[in-house]
Formats: sequence, structure tokens, C-alpha cells
Amino acid sequence: MRRMRKVLVHALYYAMERGKLGSHPLERIRWRVPKPAIAVDPRPVANPHQAAVC
Repeated sequence: MRRMRKVLVHALYYAMERGKLGSHPLERIRWRVPKPAIAVDPRPVANPHQAAVC
């Protein structure tokens, strides 16, 4: 997520340098990186029998 945001921010700064944007639109937005999920839900994970069939 951080990498995608950095790419977007740099693309917007580049557009500002080229004169395509008057101001940086993301400066008005407060954004935080979402916290990752710690627990893994075992329901969607394949059991050994299902994995052997595939």
C-alpha cells in the first residue's frame, strides 16, 4: 500500500512540475497506512486432502 501511494504522489508531483496540475490534490487528505490483519482465517485455507486433489 505504501509503495502504491508513493508512486501516485510522485506522479502528481511530476504533473505539477509539467504544469498539468495547479496544486497537489492529496495534500488536503489525511491518510494513514491500514494496519495488517494479524490472524489468518482458517476457513478459506485448503486442508491437506483438498490440496492433494488439485
